[in-house]
Amino acid sequence: MPCSTAGNVSSSSLQLESDEDIGIDSSLDLNIVNSSTSTPVSEKWHEATFILSIKEKHILSQVAVDYVLSTTNIFVSEIFSRLLEDVCDDMPTNVMQILKNKVRHISDNLFKGLNTAFLQKKYFREHFGLIVS
Repeated sequence: MPCSTAGNVSSSSLQLESDEDIGIDSSLDLNIVNSSTSTPVSEKWHEATFILSIKEKHILSQVAVDYVLSTTNIFVSEIFSRLLEDVCDDMPTNVMQILKNKVRHISDNLFKGLNTAFLQKKYFREHFGLIVS
C-alpha cells in the first residue's frame, strides 16, 4: 500500500513528476478573474480547484485527498523554511521579519476552510455549483 510506505522514503530519493505526469494542466491561468465582478479569484478558489482536480482526475478517496493536503502543507512549509534560511542571511532584520511573517501566514492558511470533507463539499456547492458525493 503506497501510503503506508510513504513515511519510510527519504526526501533525497523522491523524484518529482512533472505537472503533466500527474494530470495538472500547467497552462491554466492562475490570475483568473470573476467575469461578473472583475475581481481576481481568491487563493481559496485555486486551492479548491486543486482539491477537486486531484480527487476527480485520479479518483481519490477522501482519505487519500486528506493525505495529499496534509503532505502538501508540510512540503510547502519545509520549502519556505529552507528558502528563508537561504535568503534571509543577507537581509536587514526588519525585512527578514516581514518576509517570515508573510511566509508563516501563507503556510498557516494553506487549505484553511477546505481541510475537511464537509468544508470541501460546502465550498464546491457554493462556488462551483457542484454536489460531490
